[in-house]
Amino acid sequence: MPQNVRKAILQALVKLYILLGDSGKEILLYEKYVEAFENDPSCPHILFKLGNLYREQGAVKLALKRYYDILQRALTVSQAELKTYRVMITKVQIAIAETYFEMNDLPKALELFSKLQLDTLSIENKRKVLFKKIYCQYHLKKYLDALGLLENFCDSNINDGYSAETIFLKIKTL
Repeated sequence: MPQNVRKAILQALVKLYILLGDSGKEILLYEKYVEAFENDPSCPHILFKLGNLYREQGAVKLALKRYYDILQRALTVSQAELKTYRVMITKVQIAIAETYFEMNDLPKALELFSKLQLDTLSIENKRKVLFKKIYCQYHLKKYLDALGLLENFCDSNINDGYSAETIFLKIKTL
């Protein structure tokens, strides 16, 4: 069977299983796709979807493996291709940090959130990363570090989804 036909069939089956809500078969087909077309330009996006699906299923080690696979691929691309990878790399770095956060591995999550370049993030992602960084610092009893971030965060994000919890953390830190 020609490669383009096989690719089209796999893509159509994935869409079908997404509509049916069968994430297990969706994962299986994405894995087959990545295996069969490992050099396809869509593979990083598919690996990211796989990581997210595994994370939703609670298979965090598999999720992390897929996220790290994307970062590994980025090491082998040309400078011209790296420009297109930058957004994906940032999304992957956030996903990895959030996975450790969800695993309650707060020291590792804090380390990874701290490595993110905040000035390159969207406003929404910047708020999310800062909040989770503050949360980690607070629960790791790094109160002075948390308080420093809380001061600015509470003042500049007063009406977002994190405001109530950040005000609570600020009061508890004092």
